[in-house]
Amino acid sequence: MHDHIIPYKNQRENIMDMLGVLEVAIGMVLVYLILSLICTSLVEAVVGALKLRPNILKESVQRLVGNDLAADVYKDPEVTALFGPNDRLPSYMPTDVFARSILNIASSNEWRKSGGLPTVLRDRFVALANGKDAGSKSSKGEALEARKKLGRKLLELMDEAGGDIDLLKNKIELWFDRTGDRSKGWFKRSLNAWLIAIGFAIAALVNADTVLIFQRLSDDPALREAAVQIATEQIKPEDVATTSGEDDPPTLKAVREQVGTIAPFIGWSKEDPLVDGFGANWDTAFQFITKLFGLILTAFAISLGAPFWFDLLQKLVNVRRSVAADKATDLSKDARGKSRDDAETGDAPESDGAGAGTDEPAYSGPMAGFAPLAAKLNLNNAYWLAKAADLAYESDADKVRATIASWGLVGHVFESSDPNKKKLWGSINIRTVDTQGFIAADDNAILVCFRGTEPTTPADIVTDLSVRQVDAREYGEGKLHQGFRDASESVWDGVAAMLDELGNKQQPVFFAGHSLGGALAVLAASRYDNKVRRSNLAAQKAIKDADDGLEANPDDKDLIAKRQQAALALRGRVAGVYTIGQPRVGDRKFADDLNARLGDGHVRVINNRDIVPRVPLRAMDYDHSGTVLYIDEFGRLHRDPGLWLRLLDTVVVSRAEVKKAKEGVQDHNAKGYVDLLDKARKSKSALTRVALA
Repeated sequence: MHDHIIPYKNQRENIMDMLGVLEVAIGMVLVYLILSLICTSLVEAVVGALKLRPNILKESVQRLVGNDLAADVYKDPEVTALFGPNDRLPSYMPTDVFARSILNIASSNEWRKSGGLPTVLRDRFVALANGKDAGSKSSKGEALEARKKLGRKLLELMDEAGGDIDLLKNKIELWFDRTGDRSKGWFKRSLNAWLIAIGFAIAALVNADTVLIFQRLSDDPALREAAVQIATEQIKPEDVATTSGEDDPPTLKAVREQVGTIAPFIGWSKEDPLVDGFGANWDTAFQFITKLFGLILTAFAISLGAPFWFDLLQKLVNVRRSVAADKATDLSKDARGKSRDDAETGDAPESDGAGAGTDEPAYSGPMAGFAPLAAKLNLNNAYWLAKAADLAYESDADKVRATIASWGLVGHVFESSDPNKKKLWGSINIRTVDTQGFIAADDNAILVCFRGTEPTTPADIVTDLSVRQVDAREYGEGKLHQGFRDASESVWDGVAAMLDELGNKQQPVFFAGHSLGGALAVLAASRYDNKVRRSNLAAQKAIKDADDGLEANPDDKDLIAKRQQAALALRGRVAGVYTIGQPRVGDRKFADDLNARLGDGHVRVINNRDIVPRVPLRAMDYDHSGTVLYIDEFGRLHRDPGLWLRLLDTVVVSRAEVKKAKEGVQDHNAKGYVDLLDKARKSKSALTRVALA
């Protein structure tokens, strides 16, 4: 008899399901809102460029009084006063200005003198209606008919006004206002067409496919959480204010800021069904139709406008808060009940894992936050290794060691020992390479950092420009930049010896560097990874052989000594490679091999317009490896962003942007990277954005 009552457990599941549905809806509405803001801004720019508003206003005046008289209206001094710079036609004409202009034309300014003499004014209107006014002498055909039509209309309005001049002006204003309402309809229809067209173009450009966005949000709780956070913390009412006309055109910077907010939810990728399954078959045809349908849905959603989506977003966020509060209350009650049951039975409550063991153990003290066991992207590690990369530029070895000591580590400085000289011309010779860096270590981790290019050091310039590719050899597969490989070779023996000496506690090893130093860090990490894999494999085999022998002879001292010696030979593996402003190092084959071996432990940080990560060119058969941590123009972090976002973030379209081209050099500054990463690691929104795979 109580079948309609839902059991408590099912109520909880329904609440959680409802919460997920709300979060999916919030994510989709958030995307529509931001894209609507962008689309409206772009449409305003198009409307301004095409002079759509002033042209529709002029067309409405022409429909009202004819082309000939409309030209006279636009010559009236009160109307010309509304013109913008360079005689730009007005987008708006006050009704009282239009009324006075019409009376000026129809009565040759006599209406201003008539006062209480409506008879004089009527005579002017009659002459206009009969085509016998002064202006009709040069008017023929349609122009003459338009003047007659205006005269008849003015006579009609004058009769309604009962000869009252002020009331007549009001009647003319109302007449113009009604036509203005129709012109607003014409403008709105034109605007909607542009909104849908540009909305579809935007959706296709950034792959804002409604169907795909729904699937992504449904399958990824972290993505939904990020959407809720952005909606509640970052989207404010003032963000929804759009430009009101061509006098306040949108800036590309505003567009970049808006689209960067939703970058994790959109974008083309290899995982996209249409990209992944591209080919001449029926599956591809179905995927294309699905994609087209999703983009069209997005385009129509965008055309509804930002205010609509903002209002809906606010309502959904409020509903989610209410549902989340109910869920928290129910879970709290359930937890209390479970605790009582556990107390009675003596069992401990099971943990859901939230907040426990989710973070790797991290340093406290001077290097607070550094996590030596973190095998994936970690913002604290990125910050500290960027700081180490910046320290590598310090030329005073004692200062380097002192700074490392202040971090709680022991420092060892190294430099290239290559005595070879390269003859430039005449008797002028320079060193082939000039590589420096340091190793910092304790019982928990080892940091290997390389110095980057110094513009005043000729050897560094020669190294950077030696772009001919050579075999990777001990570094991995494929081919490498010759200059980078030679610079790495010049310090390798010393670095490897120090790592062997310091790594007897099997500490994880991290490599870091800025610019050229980043390239050297990648090469050293790749070579060390190969070396450690081989040596550890041999040591592990020796340990196994000793163990097998000890099973039969447990007291064999030789076997015990061999096992201890093999165990001491084990070394910690490469835990992370963090580079900032790093150039390309090798070809695609080398990059793929390195990705397969280091995985998510290899992180490249790129700051906005930094030009160095773009060289050597892909056209020269160079490619990048690793996970990209991209810092956009607004200091926001994006993990592996789509190429479309990086192009939009760096594109130059105005004089102001041209002046910013120098940022390609400024953004390469190592200290700038350190500051940006320091801010990012303290930002909750940055952590959420980076956590999205």
